[in-house]
Parts: sequence; C-alpha cells; structure tokens
Amino acid sequence: MKQLLLFFGLLISATIINAQAPQAFNYQAVIRDASGQIITGQNVGVQISLLQGSASSEAIYTETHATATNTFGQINLAIGTGTVVTGQFDTIPWAADNYFVQLAVDITGGANYEVVGASQLLSVPYALHAEEGSGWEKTEGGISYLDGKVGIGTTTPSKKLEINGSININAPSDAYVGLFQNNNVNLTLGGTSGSQPRIYLYGSASPTNPGKISILTPGNITLGSNSGSEPRIYFYSSLSPTSPGSLYIAAPGNIIMNGFLGIGTTNPTYPLSVNGTIRSKKVIVNTGWSDFVFEDDYNLMPLHKLEKFISKNKHLPEIPSAKEVEENGISLGDMDASLLQKIEELTLYVIELQKQVDELKHQQKESQQ
Repeated sequence: MKQLLLFFGLLISATIINAQAPQAFNYQAVIRDASGQIITGQNVGVQISLLQGSASSEAIYTETHATATNTFGQINLAIGTGTVVTGQFDTIPWAADNYFVQLAVDITGGANYEVVGASQLLSVPYALHAEEGSGWEKTEGGISYLDGKVGIGTTTPSKKLEINGSININAPSDAYVGLFQNNNVNLTLGGTSGSQPRIYLYGSASPTNPGKISILTPGNITLGSNSGSEPRIYFYSSLSPTSPGSLYIAAPGNIIMNGFLGIGTTNPTYPLSVNGTIRSKKVIVNTGWSDFVFEDDYNLMPLHKLEKFISKNKHLPEIPSAKEVEENGISLGDMDASLLQKIEELTLYVIELQKQVDELKHQQKESQQ
C-alpha cells in the first residue's frame, strides 16, 4: 500500500546538546493512507534521509524512528536523534550546499519503509554550522559575526543587519529594544520595566522623561507625554491630560477636548468655533420651549401696542435687532424658542380676530331680520 504524506512543518528549531554545536532539529508531518485518510493514534516506522545537492542524490545520512501519530495524524521527530543507519549527523557541512529531507514510512509500524518523497530544507539550520567559521564566533554570551553584514531573508544585505520579513520578539517585562544615536535613546520598544511604554519616541537618554510619542501599557497612545492611563490617544501641552487645551480619544472611542476648538479660525471663543458653513442632516439643540404662551395668565400684547413697538424699534418684541445679530450672532436654541413664541402669539391673534369676525357676522344677520 502506498502511503501519502502532507508536510506542514520543517526546521522548527535547533536543539543544543552539552553546550556544543546543535545536534538536532525538529520535524513535523501528517501521515495519510493510500485513500488520503489521516492515520491517527497508530504506531508507524519512519526513515529519514538527508540528501545533499538535489532530491535525487544519494543519502549522506539516514536514521530511523519508531513513533506514533497523534489524534491529528501528526508525527513529531527530532532529526539527529534517531537510530543511525548511515552517516554522521554532527559532521554534515550545512553551509556547503542545499539539503533535502527524504521521508519513508511503514504505516504498520515495521521497517518495510516506502519512500513518500523529498522536500528541500529552505532554511539552513544556522545553529548547526555557526561554529564552522565564515565570520561567526561563539562566545559565552552568544554568537557574534564580525566579518561583514548579516542578511536574513536576503543574500545582499546593505547594512550590518538587514531582515527581509517579519520579526517577532517575545521578551520578559524588563527587556527592551533601543535605538541609540550619540548615546541618546531615540526609540525604545518594550520599556525598561513592566510599567514602561511598549513603544517610546523621545529625545533624551532617560525613558522616564516626557516623550514625544509613546504607546503605554495596556496599549494607550500618548502624544506629548509619557503619563496617562485612561485615554487611547492624548494631545496636550502640559503634563496633565485634563488641563485646558488637551484632546484625547477615550474608551470606548469618544473624543474629548478640554478647551476651545476652532475650525477656520485661530481664535476660538467657544468650545466649537467655526468660521464657515456647516452642512448637516440633523442638529439637536437642548433648550427651553414657548408653550407658556397658551397658559391662561399669559399677557398677550394688544395689537395696537404691538404696532407702536414695531414702529419705534423696527423689530418684534423679544427678538434681537439686526445690529445685535450682526455683533453677537444668535443662539439657535433661543432663536427657535423665540420664533415659536411669536408664531403662538400670532395664532392667538388670529383666533381673537376670528371671534370678532364671527361676532360681526352674527350682528349683521340679526340686523337683517
């Protein structure tokens, strides 16, 4: 029966043994039968061969493993730790050529291996040849490269270290990555303690001084200072985020400003001053209303007095004049309430006039009888 195999993990990590050169690297695969079904929870025999140069080359190293698939049909091996058939793992010249992993499997758990295929090691186990020379030097503190530039994901690095791809750093709370210029820290990732910012941009050598831009634990962003734990984004000119002039976006996304905001003007005199036109589908104004006009004790100005007031002042009572509006503007809420008051007064005048008309018609009718 021909076995099928689906590769999904190669070269997961290198394992260091006895502080010498690494002697193994992890390998994972999923085992399937001839019909494509995943084989789970079953003992299988595995033969691993390392081929140098091409997938059709002779094996320079071969080992076997007696293992079992897990509930997902997966096997997990450490290549370099199996039963050696041919070759010597710790003498493989990893930097010299391309290498391929050839897998052979016996799904019955025996040693009748059938070759499934070969897959190239796209990432050379660097730790396996770090001590071979080529500028690398192993010390008690780690591994150093002193002879030129290092490229990860590129064969033509232009800087001391050039990475073509993503970086994932999982460090303890007191670790950080810093960029220095003339002994001054300009960028810190991680902070120097658990309470320090995750990302910090500043111009002094001390990460505790107010920064220009910082992202604080638990993810708040501050522009202008390193303080503040509530807002998501802070803009302010003093160390106090609640002082006048501060602007921040607070959870759950509300924008809050302490002071005046000017649009089209540099001298706002109100919380929002706009020098220009505002277009909106709806405006809600909280204000008082004018239904008091219909109360029984409301003192409606007689029409003859209203006529005299208009003749003298050139505007309605309790309505600002054109000069006042030009100088001070108008309050939309107050103006709407005042205009409603005048409409309701006008309604009362019309009702009163209708009563008078009805009375005159009645009198005329009686005189004609």
